[in-house]
Amino acid sequence: MIVMERVYVLVDVERTKLDAAVAALGQIPGVVRVDPVTGEHDLVVIVDGEELPKLLGSVIKRLRDVDGVKDTETLVVINPSR
Repeated sequence: MIVMERVYVLVDVERTKLDAAVAALGQIPGVVRVDPVTGEHDLVVIVDGEELPKLLGSVIKRLRDVDGVKDTETLVVINPSR
């Protein structure tokens, strides 16, 4: 049985680049959802994968490299339920 890992990434984006950032983030492998939200952060990104180190390394780095992304906060889900 393959155990899937999940992280939530809270993303702050330059206002003028929000739509482009949503589109770009949605194209990154492992990204399940990109939701604009109200509050302190602009987006919540859900990322799933088989290996937590890979999620925290390459996938999260790709999120941070998207044009317009100013800051991220990563929340690791403990014992993801499906």
